[in-house]
Amino acid sequence: MKLFVSTAAAALIVVSASAAQAGDTYVQLDTGPIVAGSADATVDGIGTAGTDTKFGFLGGVAYGMDMGNGLAVEGELVAAYNGVDMGVEDPSMTTLLLMANAKYTVQTDMAWKPYVAAGVGYGKVDYDLNGGSIDDYGVAWHLKAGVQHKTEAGKIVEVGYRYTQAPELKATDGFDTLTIETGTHAVTVGVRF
Repeated sequence: MKLFVSTAAAALIVVSASAAQAGDTYVQLDTGPIVAGSADATVDGIGTAGTDTKFGFLGGVAYGMDMGNGLAVEGELVAAYNGVDMGVEDPSMTTLLLMANAKYTVQTDMAWKPYVAAGVGYGKVDYDLNGGSIDDYGVAWHLKAGVQHKTEAGKIVEVGYRYTQAPELKATDGFDTLTIETGTHAVTVGVRF
């Protein structure tokens, strides 16, 4: 946990220092449903089983800087919650991520401009089942694409898609090691201030 807090503080300092040097800065809020995904569980020496994630929600807040020519950099905090389909006992999954993103918006005269983005970061994944919990920290990444529109009030509204690869979860009982890799698909809406 200390490493996660230290990483978050360092990322905030770097983004703030960069923003003070050049470009317009912004804050963006995103939310939306997690509509699909998959979880692959592997037990060493036994094998791998795959399953689907269930409907969930994510929310994020990003602090970014417009670098010009459609390019922006962001620091983003993302929280997500969804279930995982395991049959009789379905666990829930909570993810908290701190991401560094690069974003490109196509410069056109269209009212709705397409964008693509990619991010990498560090975070925590937590699986809860029957009152018990296993969690782990690790590297995460995501890809985003969508369209954005500048309103008459000067705010930017976005509608997009996001694929997130959560940190890998590893747990052991002293004999066997369980590894779970989870990826989710979300539809998001966002407002930039």
